[in-house]
Amino acid sequence: MIFYFLHFSACTVIGIDLGSSVLRASILSRNQPLRIAVNMNSKRETPNIFAFWNRSNPKQNISSVDINKLDEYEWSFGEAAQSQCLKRPHLCVYGNHIDDKQYLSFFKGYEITALSLYEAIHSLTIGELIEDSIKLVIAVPPILSMKQKVLLFTAAKYANADIVQFIDSTICPVHLYALERQSKYSNSIERVAFIDIGSSYSSVTIVEFDGKQEDPKYIQLSATFSEVGGSSLDEGLLDLISKENHIDLTNLKVRSLLLNEILKAKKMLVFLKSINIKFEYPGTEKIVSFNLTEQNLLKVSQKFNETMKQLIKDALKQANIEKVSSVELIGGSSRIPFIMELIQEQFHVSSVSHSLNAETAVSMGAGYFAASKSNSFVIKKVNGSSLIRSNVSLQVQNEKIELFNENDLNDFVRTVEIGSNLFSIHINNQLYSKYRITSSNFKNNDNHNHKYNVTFVSGDFLLPSVFSNGNYQIERMKSSWELTKEQFTNSENKINKLIMNLDKRRNTAKAANDFEEFMLKIKKIISTTKSLNKSDIIQLEKVLTEAEIWFDDGIERSQIEYENKLTYIKNNSVQIIEKENRIKKFEELKEELNNIKTIYNKENASDSLLSFIDELEKWLETNKNIASSSEIKTKTKELKNMLKENHNKNNNSKNNETINLATAVQLEK
Repeated sequence: MIFYFLHFSACTVIGIDLGSSVLRASILSRNQPLRIAVNMNSKRETPNIFAFWNRSNPKQNISSVDINKLDEYEWSFGEAAQSQCLKRPHLCVYGNHIDDKQYLSFFKGYEITALSLYEAIHSLTIGELIEDSIKLVIAVPPILSMKQKVLLFTAAKYANADIVQFIDSTICPVHLYALERQSKYSNSIERVAFIDIGSSYSSVTIVEFDGKQEDPKYIQLSATFSEVGGSSLDEGLLDLISKENHIDLTNLKVRSLLLNEILKAKKMLVFLKSINIKFEYPGTEKIVSFNLTEQNLLKVSQKFNETMKQLIKDALKQANIEKVSSVELIGGSSRIPFIMELIQEQFHVSSVSHSLNAETAVSMGAGYFAASKSNSFVIKKVNGSSLIRSNVSLQVQNEKIELFNENDLNDFVRTVEIGSNLFSIHINNQLYSKYRITSSNFKNNDNHNHKYNVTFVSGDFLLPSVFSNGNYQIERMKSSWELTKEQFTNSENKINKLIMNLDKRRNTAKAANDFEEFMLKIKKIISTTKSLNKSDIIQLEKVLTEAEIWFDDGIERSQIEYENKLTYIKNNSVQIIEKENRIKKFEELKEELNNIKTIYNKENASDSLLSFIDELEKWLETNKNIASSSEIKTKTKELKNMLKENHNKNNNSKNNETINLATAVQLEK
């Protein structure tokens, strides 16, 4: 099903699937419909890998870093980090680490998340040629804790990302299905199970779709999840293969390279029963050859299989149903044949479906949510209700009040009358935040003697929001587990310096590439010219030699040095290059005109075209050594426009002849 998006202002929306192993994104812009986005390397997915190293000694372990000497270090994310980490895995961080633990002796997990988000958005901006403002919706895994959601929001601030919503990743395929698979449940009520096998988790979601309504409608009936995902199979295979072939995994480089080979082979086991792997030990000529088979996968899948069976059993029980209409599979591991068979057996269905793209369903669903949150687009309305999946309670003095529980729907709103100006919210029995009610109307500290109506809503960031219903304000107080002002500022300074250094190196690299490109342009002119005289060529060779010596002297240059040197060599060669371009374009136009004269005559050319050809021929004769390359370019454009106009006139004439003939035949009849 195709949906048309009405666009009102310059804005691009992006839905991000923040997967543990890879990051994927969908994009909706003013010129194109919702689609999977590509990064600066034209890839539809970005490895979730971060690397950090000392520039002068890239192999060195990092034990401590001076914040004032960050320009001595370099960092990367995605494909650039992946190639670095195959060689030096000890300097890398894999997957999502949205926490405040220490990594690489220098970073907090949320700082790495911030840098990764910044670079991912930058890469998408280049890959998709985005010029508008960007609004993001991030699909987050259900295993994310309350603290991790707050840290992710903080990381997004550091990355200057305009995030409008977090959405549970398991509900994204449901929303996508509601919009794009409406024909499957039109005029009926269908219960569909969605199995999402991510890298770090597995989930089972059962949803009821009501196709009898004018707008699509769905209600989430149950949701179960486990932290056992596709990576448990990968680690199991790694352990099995290393033991069978006596491969030492204590060497991080060996482990990283072997796991990379196993991941590539595992994807092929969807189509083949056995894959041969030739593993070459790094730095040696030793090669270990072995077969990775479907039986190997079965050997290491016992924990995963038992987990999946229990998830399905619990989901059916929670939904209070015995069967579903159909089953949709999400995630790369869901394509493994024996996993498909297991799910099919547990749900007692004749088949399971991949009608949604297993890899991109989450990011596409997030993209639809992003579009619905933006005023720039109007999309088809979907009435969807998902489960909160958390127990949220209110503590007022010694009284505990249940606000929401994990079986309530996400559009749940609760208004409570509170007899104190101090209260707190707890999520899954953990303190989320404390609040204080204040008002200028309170006199002599009589604020303790009031009753307050406060509304609680399950918010856009999968955390509760609090609203005042009276002439008073509600102030949120920081909890002990949140970042202090000093911690926030220190992280902000660190991240800003690292981003500034990366952008500086990127701009310097571009200036160096521009310089080298201009040298190659001069070299090509010298080797191919047929119009320049000997003194012109000698001058260009002199300029080129000087530029090459300067460029290859091994000295590290700044952006401004490359730009200034490029300006210098351009000033010393621009007149000769302009002369070459002018003569070349002049001859090309002359040749094109001669070809046109052999094709067009009074029978197939308009009077205006023939007249222009005569005038252009005279202009070429009188301006051979005078016209600039821009003037020649203008004449070439004028000629093409005249040819196009003549072509259109001929087509219209033929159409009129056809119409007149058809009319004559009709009259004769």
